[in-house]
Amino acid sequence: MSPRSVIAVREAEWQTVANRKEVLASQFEQIATAAADRMLQELKSPRKIPLAVLNPVAGVAIDKVAILRGDSISTIRHIHSIDIQDEDIVAFCVSRSEKRAKAAVVEVQALPDAEQAPSANTRNRNPRKH
Repeated sequence: MSPRSVIAVREAEWQTVANRKEVLASQFEQIATAAADRMLQELKSPRKIPLAVLNPVAGVAIDKVAILRGDSISTIRHIHSIDIQDEDIVAFCVSRSEKRAKAAVVEVQALPDAEQAPSANTRNRNPRKH
C-alpha cells in the first residue's frame, strides 16, 4: 500500500470517527435537554421521577456533550503522594520500639509433690481384669 493510500484510509476512518462523535454529541445534547425539561416539569407537578435521578442524567449528558465537542476547559487530576523523610522513618521506628507488651503476674496454686501425685508412668500399672 502506498503512503498516499494509507493517508487516504486514515483520513476516511478519522472522518467516520468525527462523524460518530458529532452524532453522539447531538444525542447527549438531546438527553441533557430532555432531562432538564423533565426536571422543570417535575418541579411544577407531583413528582413521578425523583429529581435525584434526573440531576445526574442531565449532568452526565452535559459533560459528554462538552467532551465530544471539545469544549472541555478543565481537567481534574487527583495526585496522591507521600513524601517520607529519613526523620519520619526514624520517628516511626522509635515509636514502635517504645511499645512494650503488657504483662501481669498470675498467681497459681502450687503443684502437688511428685510423691503425692500419680505420674503418667505409674497411673495405669494395674491392667483391667476381664
